Amino acid sequence: MRVTLFRRTYSVPAARILLGLLVLAFLFGVGAFLRLVYLNYRAIKSGETNPVLDRRLESSLSGIRANAAVTAQDMVVLQSADAPTLGTKGAKLSIVEFVDYGCPFSKESFPAVRTIIQKYNDRVSFSLRDFPIEELHPRALAAAIAARCAQEQGKFWPYHDQLFANQDHQEDADLITYAQTVGLDITAFQS
Repeated sequence: MRVTLFRRTYSVPAARILLGLLVLAFLFGVGAFLRLVYLNYRAIKSGETNPVLDRRLESSLSGIRANAAVTAQDMVVLQSADAPTLGTKGAKLSIVEFVDYGCPFSKESFPAVRTIIQKYNDRVSFSLRDFPIEELHPRALAAAIAARCAQEQGKFWPYHDQLFANQDHQEDADLITYAQTVGLDITAFQS
């Protein structure tokens, strides 16, 4: 390819031009990323805002708006009689959490829910439903079944806490170890 620049003609291979354009695009992308990091850092440091937290709050608010159409009858359907519960049954505020023991977001949410239950115990009813997503967390169903076996022996919540405390270790042997830790009858648990 021939290029004329300042009245001089140069012969430049097309591959070299393409490589130059790719390098320029890469440098532009890196520059844009670094600018964004700097602006976010400056905003957080000055106390103006926290862009990451703002995005989380925005998604939470849209979730609240989406859930505004849930009726009392819908809540009755969601609250199974055999579901593990905390708080006061029949309270004005009912929280139903769908949990996957392999999900880091489920693990992250429970301390906040537990705090709410402890603070407003007489005004909140919390119900837990299993929602294992095996495509993402292959051991989630086994963990949910094990938690229900612990529930049969009256030790659901201690076992539940063990599952989240050891989320990266949920093989069959681990599930049995947690059952021993919370004081379950292992023979009944394994059956």
